[in-house]
Amino acid sequence: MTSRNILFSISLVIGILYFTIIGRSGASERRLVTLEELETKNGENGSLIWLSILGKVYDVTEGKEYYGPGQSYNSLTAADTTVPFVSGTFTKEEAKKDPVELSDSDLTGILEWQKFYSESDKYHLVGKLVDPRYYDEHGKEQPTFVTLLERLEKIKISEEEKKAVKEANKKARLEQAAKQEEANKKAKAEEAKQEM
Repeated sequence: MTSRNILFSISLVIGILYFTIIGRSGASERRLVTLEELETKNGENGSLIWLSILGKVYDVTEGKEYYGPGQSYNSLTAADTTVPFVSGTFTKEEAKKDPVELSDSDLTGILEWQKFYSESDKYHLVGKLVDPRYYDEHGKEQPTFVTLLERLEKIKISEEEKKAVKEANKKARLEQAAKQEEANKKAKAEEAKQEM
């Protein structure tokens, strides 16, 4: 193998890695989707199927058995469904509501849904939704969205702290139970010695 072939092979591997790790999400982050475009992506007439949550648009076409026309989750498509995801009301009016008005517990639910879509191997990020609630026509976060993101970060930190405390308490209980079990074994062994 010549050095030219080796360099080509290395370049090819680097290119593939870049696209897989960085390029796919990085390029998507720059794609802007208008509300008008999003509203056409409901799977009808063979169109793609998209939904938005917290201003991030995801392609859920691979899940057409769930999101396609006539399917149970089709009412979640072709709109920003941040509020409907937690309210359970899947109407156009509900989809137009501002998530700023949601309670902290509802926002916790939104974080779980956002995590589901962002970590999915099946559903892919398309880009940012141009919507007064989220991003402007240049992809810049709107001021109310920045405030919402800060609130979401505080909620996320609080949830992580609660989880850490819960884990620490669980660990302490398990350690206490193990000590108690050890003490019980020693007591039984002592009893057995005395009975002899």
